[in-house]
Amino acid sequence: ERGFHNPLLRELSLMKTTTTTTTQQQQQAIVQSILDGYDFVGVTERLLESLTVIKLLLNRPTSEMIFLRDKTPFQYKDRVCRYIYKPFVSPGMRAYFQSSPQWKARIRGDKLLHAAANRSLELTIDRLGRDRFYRELKRYEAALAFVEERCIQKTNFPCSMNGVWQPEQSSEAGCVADTYGCGTACFDEISQE
Repeated sequence: ERGFHNPLLRELSLMKTTTTTTTQQQQQAIVQSILDGYDFVGVTERLLESLTVIKLLLNRPTSEMIFLRDKTPFQYKDRVCRYIYKPFVSPGMRAYFQSSPQWKARIRGDKLLHAAANRSLELTIDRLGRDRFYRELKRYEAALAFVEERCIQKTNFPCSMNGVWQPEQSSEAGCVADTYGCGTACFDEISQE
């Protein structure tokens, strides 16, 4: 059975692949090469857990892991603020995603990688010690909540709440490269207290 074009696996893989389709066995080998080739693969849906693991593995202070989530409903790209619509899956789309063999074949590699990254994260948490990990995760979540409470109103993101691009305000508020690391000026302020 052949899979469909999967650019994410091909991009992350350290294996040379020239074909755009892969068998299930080839996808498993590609996923294994990704896990073998990278020191760490985080899981987006488990971002705070992934960052806590990195913090513990690299023995970094919490202050180096602090960030603010953009509270605006806009995404900045190419000097334009675009509204981010809430995801919507129609009943027809849902039926296709649940029953289509073509769709299942197309995402098989992604699902393999996602499951393997989750499994790897769990094994790493076990190796670090679950009590230690959850203690550190709780501290990290508290630090993020504290920083958000103190900094969210002081931080201007690249897009205003009305969708207006505001490069001057975002750089003054400590955004790095217009779009990333917003809030650093406030973080520095807190660290001086």
